[in-house]
Amino acid sequence: MNTFIIEQRLWERGATVRKKDDSLRGLLLQKAREIVETYGAGALTMRTLAASAGVASGTVYNYFENKEEVLLLLTESYWQGALAELKSALRPGKFTEQLQQVFDFLRERIGEEGGVLMGSLGGVRSTGRERMRGMQSAVEEELALRLE
Repeated sequence: MNTFIIEQRLWERGATVRKKDDSLRGLLLQKAREIVETYGAGALTMRTLAASAGVASGTVYNYFENKEEVLLLLTESYWQGALAELKSALRPGKFTEQLQQVFDFLRERIGEEGGVLMGSLGGVRSTGRERMRGMQSAVEEELALRLE
């Protein structure tokens, strides 16, 4: 049964608490990623996201406060994946060579989707910076391990 129909029936019955569906949340993030990759971050709106996922616009707001939250989650997800990829891509060798690998890897990612996502954060830049510090710490930890 369509999520919208279920929510409509719950609303009609006076239900005040709706259980959020993690699979729908994942679908919404997947669709948001597809919109951003295809058309750019400026094309992402809550309405286009809802249409892409085949749900009502209000349903999207049950999962995300606004577009900026969606973009922040996409950015975090992108960099978490990139850091996992970096860890597996680093080749053994001299620390300076590994440092160059890290530099090249990050420069490439910032020049691609990672930079576009980070640049799209607009109204949540301070929150984005705080969360990106966690990613930066992960890179620093990986480099410290390589130094040993």
